Amino acid sequence: MKSILFNYSDQEGGAAIAAYRIHHALRRVEVDSSMWVSKKLSDDWTVQSPGSLRHRVVSGLRDSLMRGLGGRLFADPKHAYRSYNAIPSRWLGKLNAADAQLIHLVWINCETLSIRDIARLRKPVIMTLQDMWAFCGAEHYSEDQRYTEAYSPSSKQGNSSVFDIDRWVWRRKSRYWTRPFPLVAISQWLADCARSSSLFADWSITVIPNPVDVTCWKPLNKQHARDVFNLPQDKRIVLFGALGGTSNPRKGYEYLDAALAGLSAERSDIHLVVYGQSTPATDATSHFPITFVGPLKDTVALCTLNNAADVFVNPAVQEAFGQTASEAQATGLPVVAFRDTGIADIVEHKHTGYLAELRDAQDLCKGLSWVLECIDSQDNGAQLSANARERAVSLFSYESVGRQYRELYEQTLVRCADSTLNKNQRLED
Repeated sequence: MKSILFNYSDQEGGAAIAAYRIHHALRRVEVDSSMWVSKKLSDDWTVQSPGSLRHRVVSGLRDSLMRGLGGRLFADPKHAYRSYNAIPSRWLGKLNAADAQLIHLVWINCETLSIRDIARLRKPVIMTLQDMWAFCGAEHYSEDQRYTEAYSPSSKQGNSSVFDIDRWVWRRKSRYWTRPFPLVAISQWLADCARSSSLFADWSITVIPNPVDVTCWKPLNKQHARDVFNLPQDKRIVLFGALGGTSNPRKGYEYLDAALAGLSAERSDIHLVVYGQSTPATDATSHFPITFVGPLKDTVALCTLNNAADVFVNPAVQEAFGQTASEAQATGLPVVAFRDTGIADIVEHKHTGYLAELRDAQDLCKGLSWVLECIDSQDNGAQLSANARERAVSLFSYESVGRQYRELYEQTLVRCADSTLNKNQRLED
């Protein structure tokens, strides 16, 4: 079976890392997958990109043009990340001419492939949703419910005289995506959001998690890991990691900070470690000593840092999946997070970590306290760690995820073949 997994990049950003892992999970189960990207950063021979200076310049100009135009038409006080996918791409012809049996779209924003281009693909298509963009307007995450109301004018908040760019993008999807193709949501939370949307309510949606290479992400010696990052051996290390660190409101650091305030009344042996952000110019609010290790992109360094910690906290209030949590569990690290997000598929409550009520800092504090008490009791802590590792291997390994995608590929090709056969029979009749 020959397929193309199409994504903006192979390494830049969490969605790109997820797509690259899906690609290699497919190859692990003997799918002849090629990854096609606009921006190639690895030296992986299975990843293809035009790579020319002209291509890079044109791609950058296309994205900059739409962002500049969108910024002029629409002023968002929350500065939510948006993609418009409005400009036609030369990728369409290349994908249609390829000898692959199936096209697998993942994160195709930054004007990589237009909304209309997706509808004009002539091969069987599967799309993996890494965030909410596909069923929203231009937003990648939506805090309101406009996607359930077909972006009606009455659902628009704020100044009604400002051009409704989200409605414009949604209407283009509704206009062009009239022939449903299989969708993959990376968590049950994201699947539920998609099913409640006006656009995908009647589409086929399968839940398949993002994979983790559990042969790389694995338990290591904790004392050695702490030495590598010069972290104290006599403290309980609480780890928090996110792109943008403490400054990204969607990642929920404010709730972690409030939880640590409550924990400070119980314990004095906590040391907080943050990755994804360098030491800020002004001291970050914290009720315990804090170490910023900066952005880390190397798998070995990230795996080592996870092994240095006692508990990983992901207090995101909107999270499609949460690769940082699945990576942590693969190293045997228990995870504390909120319910009603994609991370709920990763953490098994009081078995591999703790799931607190959404946006409830007090319950988050309770979860941290519960995990740390388990760790203080060495037997309970060892069992919690073993449970986390076992769950990661069982659910998120390349083999587990790859088999699920292979089965979906096979089902899709059979359905497309049957549909073509039935269509030809009707024409003959």
